[in-house]
Amino acid sequence: MAAAGQLAGCKKNDDACAENEFFAAVLTAPTTGSAQVGVAFEIKTTVDLGTPSCIELRQFQETPAGTGSTTLFVRPVGYYAKCACTGETPAPRALSYYFTAKQAGKYLVQFTRTTDGTKFLTDTVTVR
Repeated sequence: MAAAGQLAGCKKNDDACAENEFFAAVLTAPTTGSAQVGVAFEIKTTVDLGTPSCIELRQFQETPAGTGSTTLFVRPVGYYAKCACTGETPAPRALSYYFTAKQAGKYLVQFTRTTDGTKFLTDTVTVR
């Protein structure tokens, strides 16, 4: 039986079964929303090998650009295990992220696309 947070059949210390991060590849979002109500963003991601069932999302890590900033950096935190997905055809997996603004304004939401965190999928949402 696999430990919590680990995919069945995979060992963290085995290179062939190493867990690998994944990042946002496609972003779909509304342009407007309401304060105190979650605005749904759909993020699609793919991995080198494997079907959507190979991806384990753990959380969305949110980092504001600064105090009072309306820019939010979002990183899907999760892993896929190559050993559990070998030989399967890559396919996108849709993940849902809900952004809730405390007050009205124009917000820039950026989803991390790369390991080094230098490339983003960006969307702007106006909250009324």
